Amino acid sequence: MSIVADIAPLADPDWTSCALTAIAALARTGQQFTASDVADLMGREPEHSSYWGSALAAAKRDGLIVSTGITVSRRRSRNSGYTRTWRGTAAA
Repeated sequence: MSIVADIAPLADPDWTSCALTAIAALARTGQQFTASDVADLMGREPEHSSYWGSALAAAKRDGLIVSTGITVSRRRSRNSGYTRTWRGTAAA
């Protein structure tokens, strides 16, 4: 399945399910990514920043992603804070 095909469900108003769809799409690329990449793919941010943790934790718990380290966030709201980097697993 292509990333373009995975983006179609992003019209779903439920942010978490949209985020999980975007995370799965990025995981399948095999490239390292951050929450910023997920937001870029989705084209929107959650109502509350804590939603990021629950979405990424769910993807990790489901075996779709693993942490690969940390980097400086490029999101202005993070004020150059650190953010975790992720990569998809074979299960993605």
